[in-house]
Amino acid sequence: MAAPDYRIDGFAPASGRVEDDFHWVTIGDDTYAGLAAHHTADGRHSFLLLYDGAAIWDIPGTAEYLGMHIERDLNASTFSFDVVRRPTVPLTQHWLIHRGCPAEVIEPDGSVSPRPADALTAHLEDQLRHHSEGRYTLLDHYTDNPGNDAEGIQVSTLLYDHHPDAADTPYRIFLEETVPSFATYTVREGAFPTAEAAGAWMRTRDTPLPLAPVPQDGLGRRAAAARARTTAPMPRPKPDRSQPGTGDRAEHGPHEAQPLMSARYAFAAHPDALADLRDAPENIRDLALLELQHLVHGNERGAALQRELTGCHKVYVDPQTRWRMVIQYRDAPASSQHQREIFLLAVGERQDHAAYRAAAWRLQRERRHTGAARTPAEPALPDPAATATAPVQPTAKRPPQPRMPRCRLCNVLIASADQLTPTGTSYDAHRV
Repeated sequence: MAAPDYRIDGFAPASGRVEDDFHWVTIGDDTYAGLAAHHTADGRHSFLLLYDGAAIWDIPGTAEYLGMHIERDLNASTFSFDVVRRPTVPLTQHWLIHRGCPAEVIEPDGSVSPRPADALTAHLEDQLRHHSEGRYTLLDHYTDNPGNDAEGIQVSTLLYDHHPDAADTPYRIFLEETVPSFATYTVREGAFPTAEAAGAWMRTRDTPLPLAPVPQDGLGRRAAAARARTTAPMPRPKPDRSQPGTGDRAEHGPHEAQPLMSARYAFAAHPDALADLRDAPENIRDLALLELQHLVHGNERGAALQRELTGCHKVYVDPQTRWRMVIQYRDAPASSQHQREIFLLAVGERQDHAAYRAAAWRLQRERRHTGAARTPAEPALPDPAATATAPVQPTAKRPPQPRMPRCRLCNVLIASADQLTPTGTSYDAHRV
């Protein structure tokens, strides 16, 4: 982990107050470790996610993470900044994201940080990271870090949940527990009817954490909520043929223009990735489609990958984390109404690193043949994930499958798998 990179050489504080505040915030920054940083291309903004290694010597319970937003006036050569201290990484990321930092670029390096131990942990962290402004009010927190290798770390965060579903038990404790080896951690959400009950549990912990309710179908609250939203009837407006491409898509049922709420990204996919979806078990396909919807809405971002998959992110599909998706955040085509797009590279099982191997092979092939489309007579290159277990079969058109009632994005993905060209396809997420 690197030291903080403020990038303020040649810039003066915008005021005496800024100068004093920045001095006191950074006076001990030799103990700060940079977990993630994003600097905008125009040089005006920097977003820093920092870990304060000296927090264990501060007042007991002090939060260990800092978020910093530096804003530069290029004309006046001055800078100002905001800083916040938070008990967990997702809450710090939330603060940075809501100040303009793209969610996908402010993720700590997974090779040096502990990883989520299960899918529930990943989902709860996403819930905290991407919640709408005003849903949670931070009431209290306590970090118990003994500072040794024999004991783990526990972080308790008390929030007031303003969501209507939490009306009966609005006081929520998010308990994060990191194992002594620092390899993995879990997050669990407790629900309490009053602040007194929540505070008493934080002080004594003499009973198990009363976990927040979860849906009976086991998908998780976020996935279940998405399913409820996307299966609700929506108006079917007439296609707007004044927009490029809209009229052509409206001529085919699954491609007809229809609004989707709050989409932040366009969507594109490698044709073999859609084949992955078609071949996956039905329950895995349903979960994957829900996760894709979260991605185009900006409610999901995945964990950054390294080595040959640098620049890619993995997304857990099922609660047991046996299946994963590999995605990229790419610049959208000029014809898109979005600046960025989610590009699906692969869907596969964790066993034998199937999803990762497929994604790496597809990326390598894409980079090798950029701009050169394969002719229909040219055979597909063998997928290394398949050659180990079975002979390679020639690419064939799959028989049509019945479509289940899903969101528009889901229907387009399923219905379009038979119509893709070898170079992939792209859809504007707001129209599917």
